[in-house]
Amino acid sequence: WKRLISMALAGILTVGCVAGCGTAANTAAQPETGSAEISSDEKQPIITVMTNAMGGESQHMLQAGAILQGRELGYTVNVLAPSNAANTQQVVNDLMEAQAYSEAIVFMPNDNLIEPNTEYRSQIAPAIADARAAGIPFVMMYNNLGDDTMCDTYVGMNNYRAGRALGEAIAENQPNAVVGVLKVDLVSKAQNIREQGVIDALQENGCTVLPDEIVVNWNWDTTKTLTTTLLENHPEMTTIVCVFDWLAQAAAQAVQEAARTEVTEVIEEPVAEETTSIEPVQIYTIGYSISGLDYVLQGTIQAEVAEPVIQIGRDSITAADQLLKGQEVKKTNYTPYVLATQDNAQALIDGINEQLAQAGLSVE
Repeated sequence: WKRLISMALAGILTVGCVAGCGTAANTAAQPETGSAEISSDEKQPIITVMTNAMGGESQHMLQAGAILQGRELGYTVNVLAPSNAANTQQVVNDLMEAQAYSEAIVFMPNDNLIEPNTEYRSQIAPAIADARAAGIPFVMMYNNLGDDTMCDTYVGMNNYRAGRALGEAIAENQPNAVVGVLKVDLVSKAQNIREQGVIDALQENGCTVLPDEIVVNWNWDTTKTLTTTLLENHPEMTTIVCVFDWLAQAAAQAVQEAARTEVTEVIEEPVAEETTSIEPVQIYTIGYSISGLDYVLQGTIQAEVAEPVIQIGRDSITAADQLLKGQEVKKTNYTPYVLATQDNAQALIDGINEQLAQAGLSVE
């Protein structure tokens, strides 16, 4: 019965479903996910990809990866992205409706906080359970609700290993580094796991992590002000780490304005012969944005562990395809990250833009 419904609706979906079937509005650009060469009697099976409106750039990258991989594997990818991510009921409605026409569902949850959003989960969990009870393969991507029973498989980045990779890169580039860590007030599981990976790797490799708890919010000026305070309090500091590249960009501006990009000799009074050396500060981060990679390209940020967001979208469709074919799929699938430096930043930027264009999307 499901396939009969799918065939009946497929003609509508090829043109209109990407605009948000069951969704009042959609923040994503509207790519053509079907193939004009396929006759009406040979419609492609449909995989519905659901992202939220909170991610912006990351959301579009996930969608692009899913659309491109779907094309390669012979699927029509139906993208749903509610314009109001707080409207959980709309997401529930979309999940319910997607069961009627989807061979599989790929879902990005809107909950990654340390303290689970119980209201969100109380509405989402029954809708997911209903879809799975209908025998529809269900892939969770990017964010993980932390409950393996809610999906067939999860696809994302190993945040702890990414953090360790960044810490190891710092230790290699700056032996005996003195490191300050900028945190954000909206604490997520991913942030804490990344930070722990960075700190573990730094300490294991002989670096010093400053004890200051520098907690910033998502305001650019506030981040700069707190970074400036950190620089003033620690002339011995050589490195700043941010596990989100937006924070690193604000911190980089503060470092430049504080003239901490080169060694500075300060004369101590009243003995003019004594001087103190103030160390230059390098910045490292984890992120995914083109703007962050551009800072790396310019040398303002020394290195970034680049989240493989487009590839996560691709791998999620691959996982759905494997489930549909009855193949064995691991419960957790980690997509490899990339260490971005000045040497490869331009190639990474070009690759992101090229794939977004192929999918009919952009980061704007």
